[in-house]
Formats: sequence, structure tokens, C-alpha cells
Amino acid sequence: MLYRVTRRNTLSPALYAALTVILSAGLLLFLCQPGGAEKDMLLAEREEWALVRGASLPPGRTVTFTREQWLQGPLMLASPEHPLPPDYPAPDARAVRAMVGSYLPVQEGTALRADVTYALCAMQTEHSFVGQAVISQGVVSAAQQDDLRRAAYARYAAVYPLAEALEKAYAAVPGGNESEHQTGYTLDLVLTEPLAMKEKNPLLRNEAGRWFSEHMARYGFIQRQGVCENVHLRYVGLPHAAAMELLGLGLEDYLVFLHKEKTLTLLRDGQPYAFLLCVPAAEAVSFPLPDQAAFLISGDNTGWVIAAIAAQNRF
Repeated sequence: MLYRVTRRNTLSPALYAALTVILSAGLLLFLCQPGGAEKDMLLAEREEWALVRGASLPPGRTVTFTREQWLQGPLMLASPEHPLPPDYPAPDARAVRAMVGSYLPVQEGTALRADVTYALCAMQTEHSFVGQAVISQGVVSAAQQDDLRRAAYARYAAVYPLAEALEKAYAAVPGGNESEHQTGYTLDLVLTEPLAMKEKNPLLRNEAGRWFSEHMARYGFIQRQGVCENVHLRYVGLPHAAAMELLGLGLEDYLVFLHKEKTLTLLRDGQPYAFLLCVPAAEAVSFPLPDQAAFLISGDNTGWVIAAIAAQNRF
């Protein structure tokens, strides 16, 4: 014998409608209050900056970038673990003295990419570091980097056994295609007297260095450690420097974070400041760019290409 089971609705239509309204209102309140979906989107916040998941770009056009273009971006890793590729293009660097004369305290012959020099000039305008720091060792070629390693070995060999000197030279100074200085985005900041040698971080040993440490992210710089003989600074662009400072991440960990998240929005004073997008590397990659928006496109030398796109046309 077959039985047909029927389901009776014991609620009146009016009561059912009322419950639906109440439940919907409760869900909306949950999503908008702290701990709801909005909080889940927030990754970090500090002072005027915040970083949230996702990105909703204004309408624009899709623009394609070639491998040669994204290879020249400011996020390319260069280290013994990530040597620059053989087709890495020579950076478009110019002697700092030729660009700005004596406005910056710079060692003769130091060359950097123009955007790095201009960022340093902006810092010098806000807080002069003349007499307390000198900019040195900008861009170098792969051959010059090999020469620097040999020079380091000669110094160590005067003090240590040859095998230990070689080990120290390889640990302290990257070889050709392994140094960030080859990108044109990196410089050494040599602090001058007076120095507080008790500070473990060399950048905190005088007043100029402490100012750099506190403010350099606003100009697109981060501090790099453990990748060459001297502590040095690297220009990555303001959006990335601000995001790294918010997250408390160094460059390598920041790139891993971007690979995982894929799309982020950097907020300033509660408004979108930049959209950060991450896609797998290819000979040509495309990004949606709002009309007239400023942007930074860069490979990272680990198989990804990253775009920082300004929300208000400029950074």
C-alpha cells in the first residue's frame, strides 16, 4: 500500500510574512555590525590607512602589458633564491647628480630610476637629511655585482681562512643577477655621525635614519635586510609600501599574501586609494584600467604579475 505524505503549513500567511521581514532585518543588522561580513573584509587598519579584501574598479578599458614591460616593475625579487631572468632589461637609470645637482646628498656616480630620485627629493623637501646621511650604490650591472662579491671576498680573506672568507662573501654579497641593486630601485643609505651604535637596526642609529624608518613608506620605500652586505632601502611604490606597513610584512611575505588574496583595496581616510590585483605571469598580461588612472605594473619573479591601480587617477 502506498501512502502520500502531504506537508501542512500551520502558519497563517500574515504571520509567515511577518516572520520573514523580522528574519531579513536581523540578517541585515548582523552583516552591518562589527563581526559580520564587513569585518571579515577588513584585513588591517592603521591611522588613515586600511586594507580590505576584494576590488571594485570604476569602468575603463582593458590594457595589455608585455613581458618586457612587467619585468621592469618595482616588485621583482632578486636574490640567490630568485635570480633575475637572463632577459631582464637594463634599467632606465640616470645619475642622480645629473638630475638634481647637489639637492640630494649623494655619492658621485650613483644612478637610480627617475621615480626613485624624485621620491627621495620629496623626502628631502619635507625633512632634510644633509649632513646625516649619504645616498650611495644605486644601480649596478650583473658584472659589477660580481666584482663587489670578489672585493668582499678579498676583505674577508685578510681576516678569515680562505674557505670561511668565501662562505662569508657569498652570504653577504649576492652575485650577478642576484642583487636588488640591478633593478635600479634600490639604494644604500649611509648614515653619518652621530651614531647610536647600541641600536640593532642600523637605520635607527641617528635622527635622519629614524625619520626615514617612520616616514619612508609614505614615499614608496621599504627597508631591506639580509640580502646584501649593507642595509639598504628599496622603492616599491606608495601603494605597496603602505600595504606592507599595514600588514607588517616584508617583501617576500607580502608577495605570498598577494598570490593568495588576488584582489585587495587600499583605503585612505575611508575612501579607495588603490586597487591591488595579482594574476599569473604570461608573455602578455591584461588589467582593467579606469580612464586616466595612474598605475604600477610589476612582475615579482616568482610567476605572478601585480598591478596597483589608483582609485582617484593618481597616487
